[in-house]
Amino acid sequence: MPPSDSGEEEPYSLPSDIEVGEDGSISPEELAAHFDSDHDGKVTPEEFAEVSEKDRVDRNLERIRARREGRKGIFSGPEGVTFLFGLAYGVVFFGLISSMSTGILGSSISDSVWMDSTASETILDPGEGCLDSTGVVWINVWIDNDYHLVKMEVNNLGERELLAKELRWELHAQGGASNPYEDSIGNLSEGSFDFSDIPDGEYELRVFIHNLTALVDSGEPSENWTRENITAQPLITGQALKIPIEIHTESSKMPWQTEDVVKQEAKITERGERVCLTVGQLGKWGWGLMGAEWAGGRETAMLTGGSAGVPAW
Repeated sequence: MPPSDSGEEEPYSLPSDIEVGEDGSISPEELAAHFDSDHDGKVTPEEFAEVSEKDRVDRNLERIRARREGRKGIFSGPEGVTFLFGLAYGVVFFGLISSMSTGILGSSISDSVWMDSTASETILDPGEGCLDSTGVVWINVWIDNDYHLVKMEVNNLGERELLAKELRWELHAQGGASNPYEDSIGNLSEGSFDFSDIPDGEYELRVFIHNLTALVDSGEPSENWTRENITAQPLITGQALKIPIEIHTESSKMPWQTEDVVKQEAKITERGERVCLTVGQLGKWGWGLMGAEWAGGRETAMLTGGSAGVPAW
């Protein structure tokens, strides 16, 4: 019989060989028969002690069985409290990230940098404050070393997203001793390029976002546009983004490995002042960094976020 809800233990049933009379009493014959283990008609102290111990063990076993078979609420006990707290935290966290990234909070909040700007220069984000980017078109560049990619994204285009444009990049070796590596992303606001075929060294990455409205208005078919035509068009950002990048290859070997592991990596050597991110951008980076952590671990997420200028908090 399980414990009562009041916390007090209810008495357990008597052994099956003892019967209680109608008046609630137990006859001496019933008790003698129960404790007379050798059935010789006499109860010795040894028999009484042996049967009493057996009864005690049976009661403990019954108590354990009742506790295991009894129904237990999912939120009872310390495990339930921990589960409930974790569930509530998960709901709040994912709800907050979802609302930030989907824009359901409204453009006035999603496009605002108030959250990043407020947390900047506090204990959550020590160091220099971030640069307010409200209404300013700017280009963010970061490194994904797992896939050997340099990624770039143009932010705050707004209605200019609909303009005919050209996103392109050039990678100049320091000193300008050789022709730059370059390519065009196209009429997009984000893209990437693979650096695995580029030799190790120090480079300057230049990212351009051209406004091609004049070329479109000229009536000249796009297939006739030349590189010179495109590069001569004005920049939406006013000037090209220039960032120093270092590409290097390292080899390492763990004690259990027989051969060196060669890995090529890139890093931004100097970024300058960090630009404040909008609430919507923080939400999207929240999902992105969670995916990076699940795929490559916490170190991958930290390096990716640091490279992209995402605040640590």
